[in-house]
Amino acid sequence: MSARALACALLASLALILVEPALASWEGVSLSGGVLLVFLSIASAPRSAVLDAPWRTGLSSASAALPALGLAIGLDLARGVPSGRLVVASAAASAIVALWSFAASLASSTGRARSLFAALWIAALPGSAVLWAALAWAPAGRGATTAPGASLAGANALVWLHRWTRVGGLSTVEPASAAAPLVLALLALVAVLVARRPAESSASR
Repeated sequence: MSARALACALLASLALILVEPALASWEGVSLSGGVLLVFLSIASAPRSAVLDAPWRTGLSSASAALPALGLAIGLDLARGVPSGRLVVASAAASAIVALWSFAASLASSTGRARSLFAALWIAALPGSAVLWAALAWAPAGRGATTAPGASLAGANALVWLHRWTRVGGLSTVEPASAAAPLVLALLALVAVLVARRPAESSASR
C-alpha cells in the first residue's frame, strides 16, 4: 500500500469522524467500525507492482489506522459502547486489515499470484458483499423477515464491519463473529503463498 493510499485512507477516516456529528442519519454509528471499514476497503485492493516488503506493508496498513482508530474508539466509549466488545472487535478488524494488505502485497510480485488474489478479492469482499445486499434488502422490500442465504456473507469482512458500524451494531454483533472473516483473510494469504511458490523455486535455480 503506497504512502499516498495510506494518506487517503487516513484523511477519509478523519473526515468521517468530523462529518458524522453534522449528519442526523449517522447519529449513533460506530466510528471505530467506520474507520476500519475505510482502511480495509483501500488496503485490501489488488496491486500491480511491488511497493515495499510485503510484511512491512501489512503492518503499515494496520498501524496507519491507529491515529484515527484511537480517536474513534475514544468517541465510541464516550457514547457508551461496551468496552470489551469494542476492544476485541477493533483488534480482530486490525488483524484482518493487516492480513489482506499483506496478501495483496505478496500477490503483486508475480502474475499468477496477482490474478489469483484479484479473483479471491472480488469473490471474498466486494462480490459477496453485493450478494449479501441483494439477499438481505430485496426480501425486506417484500415484507420478509429473513433473507435466505444472507448469513453466508458472515465471512465477508466488509459485511461484518458494516453490521458493527450501524447504530447499536456492536451490541448485537458477537466478538466471536470475527472468526469467520479472520479465517477467510488467512486462507487468502495461504492461497497467495502457494501461488507464489513455483515462481520462487524457479528464481532460486
